[in-house]
Amino acid sequence: MYLLGIDIGTTGTKTVLLNDKGIKLKSHYKSYGLIKSSNKMVEQRADDWWDALVLTVRECISDISDKENILALSISSQGGSLLPVDKNGDPLSNVIVWMDKRGIKQQNDLLKLHDDDFYYKKTGWKLTAGGNLIQIKWLKENRPDIFERTYKFLSTIDYINYKLMGEYIIDPTNAAMTYLFNIQKATWDEELLDVAEIQKQKLPEVLKPGKVIGNLTTLLWHMEGLKKEK
Repeated sequence: MYLLGIDIGTTGTKTVLLNDKGIKLKSHYKSYGLIKSSNKMVEQRADDWWDALVLTVRECISDISDKENILALSISSQGGSLLPVDKNGDPLSNVIVWMDKRGIKQQNDLLKLHDDDFYYKKTGWKLTAGGNLIQIKWLKENRPDIFERTYKFLSTIDYINYKLMGEYIIDPTNAAMTYLFNIQKATWDEELLDVAEIQKQKLPEVLKPGKVIGNLTTLLWHMEGLKKEK
């Protein structure tokens, strides 16, 4: 029996193949770049995440013949980056990376609306220009065409979950990094949603870490050459 661990970082993705005793059998890493500009914008391509995941998984499982014995995979990822997608789950823009600083004006505007303690007590994070709340406000004010067309506002982990299983799922830790999640109530916060001017339906479902969130899509099994269980 095998397990796959996948870490989708800011500048690269690493996949590790383990046996059922937790012994590493193989690992592979694929790097990708950031798109930086002089106006404090930092972006990257969501396709780079996916392409790196596919490549590293393929490399890790290339030497095993009993691929049907891969029982589960677990994913960790960078947090705080924003990707707006349409109803088909397709990106509407590049990813706004967590280190992006374009939203300083929106950050200052929100701090005039509520002080830092308001956000910190709800989310466990002080407000910075790199959170999804700020990025969503920036899109509304500067790219209303994208804001209005967005079906879901996603971060890295929920986008990859959708690509793998067709479900928009995020964990509480990554949800808190959006500045939209109430860590005391363990749910999306209505006051913060009002600040962002979006409805809860625009965000993924929150599940605790360790939960089984679904099965790999049939398309993925065929694409990756894995044997789907009958």
